[in-house]
Amino acid sequence: MLKFIYVRGNKCKIIPDIDANRFELDKIREAYKTDNSALVFAKKYQYSMNPFVYAISPLGSYNIGLTIELVETCKKLGIKTYIDNNLIKKINPNLFINKIEEVPNTGYKYRDYQLKLLKALIDNRKRYNNITNKIRKIINNSWIML
Repeated sequence: MLKFIYVRGNKCKIIPDIDANRFELDKIREAYKTDNSALVFAKKYQYSMNPFVYAISPLGSYNIGLTIELVETCKKLGIKTYIDNNLIKKINPNLFINKIEEVPNTGYKYRDYQLKLLKALIDNRKRYNNITNKIRKIINNSWIML
């Protein structure tokens, strides 16, 4: 089983479980590698380089934007996954806002067109809930409670 954990900023980490060996992480790393285009220039100057560029570091660090794709790839490869609660909050923030809050600075107020726009966004959020529900299904289908 692989654990997906939020570190800070836009960085996350994949940690293999104690029961799992590192082979599962290596399978995912190999799925997200590309050819290194700078290798052509390195050969010209006789400089040694890795022929591939990896999206996941050898220690499991990756960019937060790859999380959903990595989880889907784990499903295809038959690897069990666990996603940290902090990472779920970063990937899928709460979009269920029911009221308009005033600006903290009392010197500034919302203008009438801004209030109309905010009310329209709140009323039309049902359209956008379909997108967030798809993301939640992907996360919940792969999520294993410990």
